[in-house]
Order: sequence, then C-alpha cells, then structure tokens
Amino acid sequence: MTEPLGDYFRTVVGVPNGWTRQAVGATETKLLVIAAPGSYKHQPTTIEVLSLIGYFANQSPRDLAPIFYGASVHPDIPSVVLVGAVSDCRVQGLPAAAFQYVQGDRGGYLVLFLYDNYLYGVRVEGVRGVDPLAIRDAKQVLGSIARTLTTPPAR
Repeated sequence: MTEPLGDYFRTVVGVPNGWTRQAVGATETKLLVIAAPGSYKHQPTTIEVLSLIGYFANQSPRDLAPIFYGASVHPDIPSVVLVGAVSDCRVQGLPAAAFQYVQGDRGGYLVLFLYDNYLYGVRVEGVRGVDPLAIRDAKQVLGSIARTLTTPPAR
C-alpha cells in the first residue's frame, strides 16, 4: 500500500507487483501514477489514480463521463474519442461508470466513481491499446483503494 495520498480522504492504494511508481509532476488531479513492467505490451503503459476536481451532488458517474471525452480545444492535444459506450459498473459497492477511449496514439479505459460526491477515477492507458495484464492490474488497483479518513471535508 502507498502512504496516504494528497486528497481529502488521504487515500491509500495497493501497487501491483512489478509496477513502478512514477513522479506525479505538477497536477491537481493525479494522486498516483505507476508504470507497467517492461514485459507488458503497448509500452509505455500506466495506471493513474485520480482525484478529480469538483463536488458533484445529485449526479451519477455516467452523467459526468462526457466531461472526459470529446473534441479537444487545444490544437496540439488530440481529441479523446469514445470507443463504444459508457457502461455502468460498481467500484467497491459505489456506483461507477467506465469507458474505453483513444487519444492520438494512446488508448485506454477510464473508470469514474463518486465518494461522498467527490469524483475519483482510475485510468489505464498504453500506446495503441492496453495489455490484458494491465487491465487485470487496474482492476486490482480499483479493489485496493481505501480511505484513511472517512469524514468528508466541510462544505
């Protein structure tokens, strides 16, 4: 498990065997970035745990999914193209939504879920696709997420 990360709930995450923790860099949303073992296909492949900006009362993860795909407003950043449809699912009993996407030469999956109306996500992404082993490991990450603080911040 990681140390408590920098979100409201001081989330901890299990890092799958063989994955390497990467520097997060200057970001307000990425809590954790890990890189796949070199033996996986579609390198570089990463899993990101995201604490997304915003408080979303009375909305579902499915309602929020379109925020994360669509035409790019920046000429040097490719659009995020939805592959198939957004699917409802659950993450540790919480309502969630998942979808596959392509963005330039990268492709992947994003799973969104709400914890006390705060939006979180787990993204697995690789070059021209995602190794099935990385998908398995992303599911492991989703199952390992735990909060060390359970009381939401004052609003």
